[in-house]
Amino acid sequence: MGAFGNRLREVRLMREITQEQLAEKADISRVMIGRYETTDQLPALDTLVRIADALGVSTDYLLGRTAAMDAAFTGQYVAPERPPCVDRMPKNPAELADFIRYTVAQMQKEEQPDSR
Repeated sequence: MGAFGNRLREVRLMREITQEQLAEKADISRVMIGRYETTDQLPALDTLVRIADALGVSTDYLLGRTAAMDAAFTGQYVAPERPPCVDRMPKNPAELADFIRYTVAQMQKEEQPDSR
C-alpha cells in the first residue's frame, strides 16, 4: 500500500468515518475506497479532490507531499462553481442548430466593415 492509501485510511479512521460513509460523501463507490486504501492505485484528479473535500484535508496531504492536513473538516463534498457559459451550451440537437446559426450570424456581423 502506498502513501496515499495509508493516509486515506489514517484520516478516515481519525474522522471515524466508514468506507461506506466516505464513499457517499465523495460520490464514489465503497469498492473504490477499499482499493485506494489497500493498493497503490491512485484516483483520478476530480475523485482525489472529492475525497480530500469529504475528509477535510488537502490533496497534498493525501498524496504524502506535506505533513500538514491544512483543510478545515466539513464532512461533505463541495462542488465547484460552474462557469456561466455551461448554462448556455446546447443540450439537444435543436438547440445545437440554433446555437450554430446564432454563432455564425455573430461572426458575420463582426466581419462586416463599418459602412459610414
